[in-house]
Amino acid sequence: MQATRHPFDLRLLVLDADGTLFTSDEKVTDRTRAAIRRAQDRGVKVAIASGRRRARTVEVFDRLGLDGVYLISSQGTAVWEDPMGTSPVLLAHNPLPRTEAIRVLSRIRAHQLASVLIGHPGVPDTIFHDGDLDAHPAIGRYVQFNGVAARPLDDTPDGAAFSLDPTQFVVLAPLPRLRDLRDDLTGRPVIRDRYEPYPASGVTPLEATTNRPWHVIFSRGQFTAGAALEVVGPTTNKATAVASLAQHLSIGNKDVAAFGDNINDVEMLGAVGLGVAMGNATPAARSAAWSGIARRDGAHSVAPMDRIAPS
Repeated sequence: MQATRHPFDLRLLVLDADGTLFTSDEKVTDRTRAAIRRAQDRGVKVAIASGRRRARTVEVFDRLGLDGVYLISSQGTAVWEDPMGTSPVLLAHNPLPRTEAIRVLSRIRAHQLASVLIGHPGVPDTIFHDGDLDAHPAIGRYVQFNGVAARPLDDTPDGAAFSLDPTQFVVLAPLPRLRDLRDDLTGRPVIRDRYEPYPASGVTPLEATTNRPWHVIFSRGQFTAGAALEVVGPTTNKATAVASLAQHLSIGNKDVAAFGDNINDVEMLGAVGLGVAMGNATPAARSAAWSGIARRDGAHSVAPMDRIAPS
């Protein structure tokens, strides 16, 4: 295990939101907020790295209540300066190429699943839905929750969904069906951890040698109490986004501290000078991090914030 860096050596602090910055009841404690403010007062830059798209991080910034915080959104697809301001600046964008997004859509349809496609972050916030929402209630609730920002996906050449490289696909479905789709999209089947195997879907998968220029994020407890599958660009993850932000700020990765708890934090935790897995972290996140901490005072972030910005 790498020795803990001195707090004054660190120049950029990156925090996952759900399960890290937030307590289990989705609050930011006064102690955590004060610790982050102390870090800012010492000249440390602060960023939130979330799986959420920018429009859905409003509550994160409202609850944090601090200015000058950067945002990494949509699993690392976009990096923002002044994300909640009247003129947010898109510093970096690592999208899912349109041609590959169309291929992914065809695989999702082959598995008879509904999906949501999140559009390019540089245009007004829009999501596109595809498939039978009544037959897939989890996606239906997602679409309903997004209200006026949601519209049916038009996959014609002139359609709005693919006029620019999109951000990501989101698929919510029963766990066995998501596993089948994941195995098809990744070409790397894994051993099921259920006693009752899901019946073969009858879908002809992509050939094992087929090029798959996309990245699949498969997790439980994302968006719903069940599981979620997200498809982003081939090099998209929080680590590449952190590197882009650090470069913009003229900060080396060794001078970055990152904190997270879930599968989508793994690359980030292993790529920075100090990666810390929370006490509630998944085994993969713990393995990727340089160190781990336990919860204290009912707040996930108290211990790491005290470590970075001591009183």
